[in-house]
Amino acid sequence: MSWTSGSRLERGLRLALIGLVVVATVTVGAVVAGIDPGGTAGSPIDQLLPGEQYVGQATDLQNVSGGGSGRGFGALTPGTQTGVGGETGFNRDTFASNDTTVHFTVESTQPAYWRTGAYGSYTGTGWERQGATSPYDGPLSTPGVEGQRLEYEVTLERAATSLPTAWQPETVMTDGLQVTDQRAITTETPALAGTSYTGVSVLPPPDPAVLRAADDSYPTEIEERYTALPAATPDRVSARTTAITADAKTAYDTAALVEQWLRTQKEYSLQADRRSETIADTFIFEMEAGYCEYFATAMTTMLRTQGVPARYVVGYTSGDLTGDNEYAVRGQNAHAWVEVYFPDIGWVQFDPTPPSDRREAAEANVDGEQPEDGPTPGQTNATDRDIDDLLTDELDPDTDTDTTPDQGPTDDPEDSPDNQRQSAEITLNRTPVPGETVEVTVTRGETPAQAVTVSVNDARVGQTDDTGTIAVTVPYTDVFRVTTEAATERNATATVGAAGPGRLDRSTVRQLRVRTPGQIDSFGPGDGPVRQQINKSYELETNATVTVAGEPRPGETVTVVATVANTPVPEATVTVGGESVATTDNTGRAVVTLPERSGGVTVAVERGAVSGTQRLRLPALALDVAPRLPVALPFGSVTVTVTAGGDPVSDAAVAVEGTTITRTGPAGRANITLPVSNAVDVTASQYGLADRTVITGGLRNAFVVLGSGLGVGGLAVLLSVRYRYAIGLFVAWGRRHLRGAVAYGPRWIVQAGRRIDMAIGRGAVRLRTMPAMLRLALTGNHPDGGRWQQLRTWLSRHHQAVRARLGLRRMGRRGEQASLTETAAGGDPDAVRRAWAQFLTHVSVSRQATQTQTPEELAAHAIE
Repeated sequence: MSWTSGSRLERGLRLALIGLVVVATVTVGAVVAGIDPGGTAGSPIDQLLPGEQYVGQATDLQNVSGGGSGRGFGALTPGTQTGVGGETGFNRDTFASNDTTVHFTVESTQPAYWRTGAYGSYTGTGWERQGATSPYDGPLSTPGVEGQRLEYEVTLERAATSLPTAWQPETVMTDGLQVTDQRAITTETPALAGTSYTGVSVLPPPDPAVLRAADDSYPTEIEERYTALPAATPDRVSARTTAITADAKTAYDTAALVEQWLRTQKEYSLQADRRSETIADTFIFEMEAGYCEYFATAMTTMLRTQGVPARYVVGYTSGDLTGDNEYAVRGQNAHAWVEVYFPDIGWVQFDPTPPSDRREAAEANVDGEQPEDGPTPGQTNATDRDIDDLLTDELDPDTDTDTTPDQGPTDDPEDSPDNQRQSAEITLNRTPVPGETVEVTVTRGETPAQAVTVSVNDARVGQTDDTGTIAVTVPYTDVFRVTTEAATERNATATVGAAGPGRLDRSTVRQLRVRTPGQIDSFGPGDGPVRQQINKSYELETNATVTVAGEPRPGETVTVVATVANTPVPEATVTVGGESVATTDNTGRAVVTLPERSGGVTVAVERGAVSGTQRLRLPALALDVAPRLPVALPFGSVTVTVTAGGDPVSDAAVAVEGTTITRTGPAGRANITLPVSNAVDVTASQYGLADRTVITGGLRNAFVVLGSGLGVGGLAVLLSVRYRYAIGLFVAWGRRHLRGAVAYGPRWIVQAGRRIDMAIGRGAVRLRTMPAMLRLALTGNHPDGGRWQQLRTWLSRHHQAVRARLGLRRMGRRGEQASLTETAAGGDPDAVRRAWAQFLTHVSVSRQATQTQTPEELAAHAIE
């Protein structure tokens, strides 16, 4: 029996049962959503409930990984590894998300890529992050060339373990931070939604000329780590990359060619779902389209095959501009790109994903959201439809007015009533930047609008082609306003001004029409053409970046480079110190000469609303002179040193009394000879600057030196005359003693050696007897009695001997005899030995003689 059979009552009961089941299903889903932090996202009921479906992003703190290991959920919580590719529906690892939920907001003076992590190890199927994480303890140093500083404030709308920062971060103001070895800022514990922090980043230099100037002398650690590839990487990847970069002369050229090849040869698609063991090779040779993960992995792999260090980076694009310097960054802005290393510069960002395709997909996704009280896509506003009907069907044809016969339907789709009521839409193929060419496309629904007149900032530029597209150049203004205007014939059923009682004439209808924002409908007289205008405005980046290449010194020639959003600014006026001096060429460059003065100078570039400045400081020339003699003298040598800002200045002209006589060498030094003058003027000049010093006192110093010499010589002559006899005696005495020194010198040396040898021998005897004396004193066996008395006696005796040796006191022979007699009287058995040792200290004989000669012979020697 079917559900539709049976009586009316039975059918009613069945319908009621179905309704109860539906209500129960919705109720259970609501309860689950309230209990489970993940709600119904990803469950089958999610397909039945109204609203946005699950897009694979964590929604609360419970879904946030601690940032340690594993595969994180999206760019706010990158893990230590991440896969590449896969279906975008419930795959939480993919960055191919269409989630329009705001992840964080940014206040910044310019857009930037918001970086949250980087990976260096390619596995073939994905990426792994290795390296240590250390506490963040203050501003990070910026190796290499520094570019513009960017200040910003970020407010998280959901929990995160990695804080978005512009590359490369220098300062982040919040607590509990860590920094990876690849300079990602992480948190020890997840930062909750509502957390705000400020940051300062130093942007790498955007000038390609600077990047091309970098050599390929990579640090060993960088080269080994960031050029490594799995052994299973097919050789055809290297062969294809080599062919693509055949014309490359620098590492920058290689990176730019690979980036351009991927952008032009591959399409962007969120429907890509391929996985493989060598995903880069698969994307390059077997896939026509992919999303950012595929593009970034392919470019990193291709560059590594050419020996160019590169790494895989995740984060977010700049987001949507929602106010003055305010950006809303959504889940769909999660992105992956590439960083390439340049020696002496650092890591520089490259993005191989086609920007226009990705931006259009994101804009279409955001535009697909409708407010709850607004019409759904494709539905015409009811008020507009009623007013359109008043223009045709509801004007009473029975009134006594002039009418025109009904022409019937037309085959031209441009003239169909449905097409006339449908608003046109304007889209661009890229973000407009002053000076760049963009494609403006006008469509009505899904149909290209042909022959539509397009104006830019009220200046007509042409009409759309068969595809509804026209190429226009973005002007150098602060706003890029595009206006389209299309005319169609509409057959009226009444004459203007024919309204009677209860009727509406065309002018009244025109006042009642409800217009959508940006749309202007105007009507010509009678049954003439109906002209529809659509306006769409875009704010443009007008802050130009001014880079000065060359030595900023007074009078030097330097190259000024002007860019806006990395796009050259041609035909811009260049001013130096407020004076117009040049105009940039097609590459945004101009060669200018700096003023021939020291101090600050401003270099400015301006074209229309686009302008930028660079403040330079021109150092002054400094001259220093140092005489090579103690004082400056005529014909004496002087060292001249020339510096500018503390740096040596080579090839500076050095002039003496206005005449250039030499130039400084590489160290900024030169030697000059002073002329005969009391004041010598020395001048150094270079870069159109000069410094001057005066060396004074040359003649005075010469007179002092000469006078001193004459005085000393005259005194010597005077003394020689007056005291000639005394001087003769002194000379004779000196001559005699000199001869004696020559004659008796060897004997004196021998005697001195003997005395030294005897002194060493006596010292050895004393050292040998000292332990015995100490032992007797401490054991109490000394005949004098009492340990302390014995110690004092022993110390006193040795003290007297030392004084005698130093000549402080001469001990007479009688005193010595008395001392010996006193000692002998004490009954000391060692008294004779000590007396004999003391006697030997006063006899100038060798140690061997004391052992071979008798005491009588020694005594006779002592008397002699």
